[in-house]
Amino acid sequence: MCTGEFPPDPQCGGMGSSILAAAAALTQAGHEVHVLHSAVNQPRVDVEHELGFTLHTRSIARSALRLFGRSGLAQAAAFRWHASKLGRFDVVEAPDWEAVVSGFVVLRRQPVVAYLATPTAITRAHGSTHGNRRREWFERWGCRRADARCSVGEPLSISLVELGWFDALSAVPIRPPCLLPELVAVDEVAMNETPMILAAGRFEPRKGFDLLIETAAKLKQPVSVVAIGSDTVGADGQSCVARLQHLAAKRGVDLTIVDAVSLTDMSVWYSRCWALVVPSTFESFSMVAMEAAAHYRTIVGSPSVGFVQLGSDSPGVLSLPREPEVWAAALDQILESRHEAVRRGRAAREFAMRHCAPATFAAQRGAIYEQITAR
Repeated sequence: MCTGEFPPDPQCGGMGSSILAAAAALTQAGHEVHVLHSAVNQPRVDVEHELGFTLHTRSIARSALRLFGRSGLAQAAAFRWHASKLGRFDVVEAPDWEAVVSGFVVLRRQPVVAYLATPTAITRAHGSTHGNRRREWFERWGCRRADARCSVGEPLSISLVELGWFDALSAVPIRPPCLLPELVAVDEVAMNETPMILAAGRFEPRKGFDLLIETAAKLKQPVSVVAIGSDTVGADGQSCVARLQHLAAKRGVDLTIVDAVSLTDMSVWYSRCWALVVPSTFESFSMVAMEAAAHYRTIVGSPSVGFVQLGSDSPGVLSLPREPEVWAAALDQILESRHEAVRRGRAAREFAMRHCAPATFAAQRGAIYEQITAR
């Protein structure tokens, strides 16, 4: 399994967490798992992780990144080179990220699974300035040539079909990330005495934090709002956190901003809140939604959030159009009593365990591996 982020970094997003959980689940299911982490200025490390898999850390030359990094070729070549020196594997699982998968489909030595989560074509369509059309091309080319593909969520699969990457949804089946063992073992903890709404993610326009503020301003009862994440600068050169704080002050919303924290610290915040909201305009999955649901907390998200689209039958996981009045009405019901918040939170936990259990993930991946190695 290849990754550019390991261990999980709260400043970077969910890729590190998803790889850690996947490696742990596959190891528990009896697979021999090797995780290859490659990034700039990384020490050479080969160590057995406490969860049972083997971690290999290798560096990418900064000179290669200067020459080829924007297209993703440096990352693709580095991962292919380092993997070849580790030996021959039955299957290589590589992400769309930075076109890494393209390095393994050229003169391939073993079957390749492309794991789609954050392709450049999607992130650029939603406001990111990272990457360019050359990288988009290499990512698409690598993913299309892989022996198997899977997507973290329905919004991503639909978007890729609409962009012409694939002809049908069947070409990129949905296989969501799974929970870490520590999240499976989480016990239900009493929430705050007074209602608190939580949101988490990098502060950028795509995350839709402005909808959170507009919603909070329309609630029947005053609540505290906590938003956790790292700041970014918008197209106008202004800090996104400063803009959000200005909006909150204007609307009279009690907003607390917290810098990105580790999963251990996030667990404390999940336990305190009455509900977690994901107001993003697009979210291929949302690791924070899955984690909060594992902590028995209700999830409210937009239809463009992968986690909430895994099912439509849970009172604890709501998919709502991005309208403040609609969100406020739903949150008013959740926050009207501790009993109601607890009831919905337990439903959210059941939802997460049903769709994102490690054993389910391992069985789905095992079926893919068996199919492509038998060809």
